[in-house]
Amino acid sequence: MYSKENIEIHIIVILEGTGHFQRGIHVYQFLKDEGFSVKFFVFYYYKKFTNYIKFFNYYESLLKKINSIEDFKKEQHKKYLLILDIRDHNPFYFQKYYGNQICGILCLANYYERSMNIDYHFTLPHPGLNMHIGEVLKNYLFPYSVLKSYYEFFSDSIPGKIFYWGDTSLLDFDISEIQAQIIKKYNLIQSEVQIIDYKNYMPLIEFYKIFLKSSFVIAYPGNVFYESLLLNKKLISFYTNSRMHNQILEKIMVDFQDQILEKFKISGIPFIFFDFSRNQFFPEPNNLWTSYFHIKNWIEKKFYEFKI
Repeated sequence: MYSKENIEIHIIVILEGTGHFQRGIHVYQFLKDEGFSVKFFVFYYYKKFTNYIKFFNYYESLLKKINSIEDFKKEQHKKYLLILDIRDHNPFYFQKYYGNQICGILCLANYYERSMNIDYHFTLPHPGLNMHIGEVLKNYLFPYSVLKSYYEFFSDSIPGKIFYWGDTSLLDFDISEIQAQIIKKYNLIQSEVQIIDYKNYMPLIEFYKIFLKSSFVIAYPGNVFYESLLLNKKLISFYTNSRMHNQILEKIMVDFQDQILEKFKISGIPFIFFDFSRNQFFPEPNNLWTSYFHIKNWIEKKFYEFKI
């Protein structure tokens, strides 16, 4: 029989973009605060660790050290619960590190060939997932540190507009020309517009001080888009050179066709203007905790199965 001290929870995320990493951090913070023994690992599949050094600086105070799963050495007297955010990669890949000491696997945002031996909790839209986007996003992992201080952000932050371009290597157009045209088209005040891309990422908390009060957002399907939908904002979206993001956008346009205000082009580039203030979501913090409690319940169920 295993004790709680002999079962570790390992969160493993893939370094493709930054979203998987950030979702893993949110779960890590939540479980630590709930008193669980939890460790955080990255899986370097395509990217090298050095490419992320600048991005990691903000999170070092939370993690103390960024650990690679490739460097992990199992302890014979322990069992391990794995929580994976690894996109479309094979979750059984990690058996080579843990052997038969895995006592449960929960996949977040993973759409690899399904297995009866793995539990799934779909937290993000995916082209291969036959569910309404709104139903999937009820499981979305809204940033944990933001949820804990949700209402505080509204007391001292300044309303604004966010143009979130993210990783501009995904774009086939010059953002400076496009954003100037959008500002003109919608009579926006330049000083109220916050431009954010990979060159000027800001700390998470600083971003949300602006984002939560912003009434107008530009983003492609990704975390900022999904959070804008959940929080009932007006949003302009666009296609990228990522096939998966574009397929998700097409699915959103079908599932939320009643929220489309306008389709337009600038310099031949198509844009879609959504008004999510008319959807059925409720932007109260209590309704954004659902996924965290689901994960906690899964862990407690596994502990029960091992008679802890």
